[in-house]
Amino acid sequence: MDRKPITGSELRRARLRLGWSREQLGHRIGVDPDTIALWELGSLEVSMPVVLEHVLHSDSSSRYAARDVEAEERLHARTQ
Repeated sequence: MDRKPITGSELRRARLRLGWSREQLGHRIGVDPDTIALWELGSLEVSMPVVLEHVLHSDSSSRYAARDVEAEERLHARTQ
């Protein structure tokens, strides 16, 4: 089964939904937070989509509270 790779915006929304910083996600998958930023901005192709999807989906019901992703998106848009 072919799956579409995760996009930077999908990655960012999933990370924010979990309430994780780029540093927290980077720690979980062994990637520098600057690399995550580049993925999210679309400046760099996501190089480990299977690992990311596993981490993001397996922790979706974890102890991290869901956050208001739309509010985070608006804040992000104002800071760019």
